[in-house]
Amino acid sequence: MLEALRQPLDREELIRLVPELGLSRSLRQSEYHHLDALDHVLDTVRLVRRELEEGELGAEVRRPAGLLLAALLHDIAKPVTRGELDGRVLFVAHDTLGARLAARICARVGADAETADLVATLTELHLKIGFLNHRFTDYPAPRLARAAGPFGEELAVLCWADRLAAQGPKLKPEHLSRHRELCAGFLRASRELGPYPLPDYGELAGRLGLGRTEAGFVASRIRLLEARGLKRREAVGLASGLYRYLRGTRTAVE
Repeated sequence: MLEALRQPLDREELIRLVPELGLSRSLRQSEYHHLDALDHVLDTVRLVRRELEEGELGAEVRRPAGLLLAALLHDIAKPVTRGELDGRVLFVAHDTLGARLAARICARVGADAETADLVATLTELHLKIGFLNHRFTDYPAPRLARAAGPFGEELAVLCWADRLAAQGPKLKPEHLSRHRELCAGFLRASRELGPYPLPDYGELAGRLGLGRTEAGFVASRIRLLEARGLKRREAVGLASGLYRYLRGTRTAVE
């Protein structure tokens, strides 16, 4: 998987590795996008690779392989969330549902706990930087920085690449400059609140009876819940309960 993401992108090979990507082929998006959902994802991966080489944002990415996987999977739920309202194409909750689908894919391909945590976290939060200055945002900069935790640098790069990969007719030049400022501002806020130690995935796995990938997903949920104000014990209980529910649902479906 990671080797395929480092090479010139072969869409058929990536669909073979992640069959869910095939559902995004020819999936029309909003007028802020110029590509279908699959080509948008592939362009995001390319632009992440470019940012890793050129460093325009100045992000200190320590997990490039995991970031590339997150770029590939960040819109994985768009095919199952697509809808239209008054002529507008919407993908309601594709970030939240996508985090769960991405975690399942991580488990299937044998990702370690840290990679699963990164991918689930970035998929869940990849829209949030774009709304930092919105008066109704549910993730102001300090909360978003705590939710991203040790993956704040990677989140900024993904959000910037995701924006650059959307060049539809409704996009204006000022949209790009504003988004770049939001990404840079988020990086400053994240660094001011840091550092962020990685979770003890082994301890979490042992205490809750989880596999390594599952421990990464649960750690991501715990961080998100704590960022929203829950105490540690409450967050662990809710996150592990969600995992057990999803595992039971998967077993019933399969």
